[in-house]
Amino acid sequence: MSTAVLASIRYYGRHPWQLILAVFGIALGSGMVIAIELATGGAQRAFDRSLETLTGTATHRIVGHGGAIDEEIYVALRLAGFRNIAPLVEAYGRARGETLHLLGVDPFVEGGFRDHLRGGRGDAGELISRPTSAFISAATAARLGVSPGAALPIEIGGRQTALTIIDTLDSDEVAGIDGLVLTDIATAQELAGMIGRLSWIDVRLPGGEADAPEHRALAGALPASVALVPAESRGHALRQMASAFHTNLRAMSLLALLVGSFLVYSTMRFAVIQRRERFGLMRLAGVTRRGVLVIVLCEALLIGALGTLLGLAGGIILGESLLGLVTRTISDLYFTQTVTQLEIAPEMLLRGAVPGILATLAAALVPAREAATAAPAAVLRRSVLEERSRLGARRGGALAMLAFGMAIVLLSASDRSLLAAFAGLFLFVLGIALLVPLIIPLLVKCCAAAVRRSGSAVVHLALAGIPASISRTGVAVAALTIAVAAAVGVGLMIASFRVAVDDWLQATLQADIYVSAPSSGSRSNPVELDAAIQQRLLDHPAVAAHTTGRLINLETAAGVTELFVLGLPADVRPWHRLSEALPDAWARFRAGDGVLVSQPYAWHHRVAAGDRITLPTRHGTESFVILAVYRDYRSGQGQVLMPRSLYLRIQDDAAIGSLGLYLAPGADAEAVLRELRDAVSTSTAMARVQSGQDLRALSLTIFDRTFTVTEVLRVLALLAAIAGMLGAMLALQLERRAVLATLRTLGMTPGDVFRLVIVQTGVLGALAGLLALPTGIILAILLVKVINLRSFGWTMPIGFDAAVLTEGLAAALVTALIAGVYPAWRAARATPAAALRNE
Repeated sequence: MSTAVLASIRYYGRHPWQLILAVFGIALGSGMVIAIELATGGAQRAFDRSLETLTGTATHRIVGHGGAIDEEIYVALRLAGFRNIAPLVEAYGRARGETLHLLGVDPFVEGGFRDHLRGGRGDAGELISRPTSAFISAATAARLGVSPGAALPIEIGGRQTALTIIDTLDSDEVAGIDGLVLTDIATAQELAGMIGRLSWIDVRLPGGEADAPEHRALAGALPASVALVPAESRGHALRQMASAFHTNLRAMSLLALLVGSFLVYSTMRFAVIQRRERFGLMRLAGVTRRGVLVIVLCEALLIGALGTLLGLAGGIILGESLLGLVTRTISDLYFTQTVTQLEIAPEMLLRGAVPGILATLAAALVPAREAATAAPAAVLRRSVLEERSRLGARRGGALAMLAFGMAIVLLSASDRSLLAAFAGLFLFVLGIALLVPLIIPLLVKCCAAAVRRSGSAVVHLALAGIPASISRTGVAVAALTIAVAAAVGVGLMIASFRVAVDDWLQATLQADIYVSAPSSGSRSNPVELDAAIQQRLLDHPAVAAHTTGRLINLETAAGVTELFVLGLPADVRPWHRLSEALPDAWARFRAGDGVLVSQPYAWHHRVAAGDRITLPTRHGTESFVILAVYRDYRSGQGQVLMPRSLYLRIQDDAAIGSLGLYLAPGADAEAVLRELRDAVSTSTAMARVQSGQDLRALSLTIFDRTFTVTEVLRVLALLAAIAGMLGAMLALQLERRAVLATLRTLGMTPGDVFRLVIVQTGVLGALAGLLALPTGIILAILLVKVINLRSFGWTMPIGFDAAVLTEGLAAALVTALIAGVYPAWRAARATPAAALRNE
């Protein structure tokens, strides 16, 4: 066995490129898995720790059904004898280009809730004695360049002010407070425009059980306009929003790992083929089948370990870059998240590294078994190898049919399971990969027939050599097919999604000008447009009609419902695209007879037009009829659209968050836009004034940003495919060097040899591209009709973008040609005498 191990070491020493490419392939695949795990897992851990830090020891929260709650409720509860309660005001602001999380607390009752949120040297009581003062996390203070005693200009809810920093919060001892600004509750109310109101009230109940006497007593003392919910309900709802996004990214990274595992399989299989005679001699010398199996698997384990180690280093570097993209996407789509540093936890690295090792061993298992089970006499005959390759291709075709059948069962029978959908998707991809070695020879025969009378001798030789070498190149072509198919499928999905979003924006954003209060940075904090600004804008003579909007989160123990309150006057036609509706749905909506729900909401809650949903109101819970289901791409969790007239009846809240202004015919939109912006700029409060066209462009920019991570993963998967094709072509030229040398002695020039190899790789790339196109189209259909629907509840038509298909075909051809240049150069430079010396 020691001699056999030494032989393996010497083999890879003579063929280092083979080892390097295999290590590179698994490093690229595992590195992507690790990077995504670090970026998404780090963002999720930072969110969890931040939530735990801010929640403290609270077991429950008292929340308002319309967002903020009246502070008199807190006063009444204190007078009634409830002592384990603490009021809070939450808001988000911007300072020096960074989003900050403002938390207002009452220092007199905070004891026991958040004792860990204290300044390094200051006393929380100073927050009351010094107006507009605050504590700030140490890490944030360092980034913003502020120190204790300095003033920090900050914009919150459209209002500019300056906070005096008393001291810093010790972020070295308290994790999860990066970006936090801690103030007195009165200061926070003033800054956030919430005088007399609270964001919620923290509660600490013994045991925390719903049937405990303390719980029943407190719940019974609450008015109908508020509810007592578990403290973790908010975090659970926010985590649920981003979970599907994280799952999709992990699936894309695993697809890249699958491509890398094809490269390992190709490497190990070629290593077995190249050493078939040596393995036969080892068996004759006394090495057992088990010994051969252990040798090959140990080689694979070494490749997997080296690749995974490199993947760990590369994954950490890549994760640093992806962290900003992931957190920015989460902030764009779900909730503001401040994560500035990659948090590397051992379990994250383990979750990323284990798939790389397992994929390597799984890829090497078949070649290892072939080497171990073959009879010594059989491995010495080339004809036996080719016969086993043809038999393996036929078995692969049968396994492909089995994989397709299992994929159909999983996709059709799993109903709503996202994991089952991804499992079905991967089985389909695996089935295609198993079919490629069986299909390529048939396609080559068609190509040979097409060029039989017109092609050159080099072309004929190149085509004839492909079926004979499919046992070596088949896996590389399969990897290239899958990588390009994934790129085509994701590209078609993104293109279809973009067309659908653009069409939805054109239909939805019909007003000439939109005005909104600056975003609070969190959907749990509804924004309010200053009343004076509203009146000043509506009084403009060019404004002929307007709509009003307000986005509110209704929080209950069962979860969070996103509610959009729409004021739709009779002279403005509705713009939402309805997928299903009751008769006279819009007329009944204007009359306040019911609500509309978005497609994601209908999907997640399993409701349809005509059903009823229950929502909290100031009088308790009420049920409302669903008048229609409309298409919407704003929220993956869904949204309820309620007429303003109905909302005013159920809630004591007349605030407005945004205006849609329709100009009179003939009005100069650009001039009016400048005048309205000038009117806003002279106000003490702030508001965003945008044209409908600019808002649509901004929305599409945010859409494009959300797929930046996906584009990065697509490029890296193609790099793994290039490495696989390069390794296969180098291995093929090594094995065929005697054949090429013989052709040289018969009169073929080095240029002819170079062209032969290039034509061969070009044909393989073109065939891989042709196979990738239908595969990519099917992947796009599955991504749009199954994965997107189960992840977010969105539906959209499939768009077959010719540019994406052309790019996919070109990518396969260019990838193969790039991978073939170096092997062709080496083959052309080879000396015939040296290649034939041992023949």
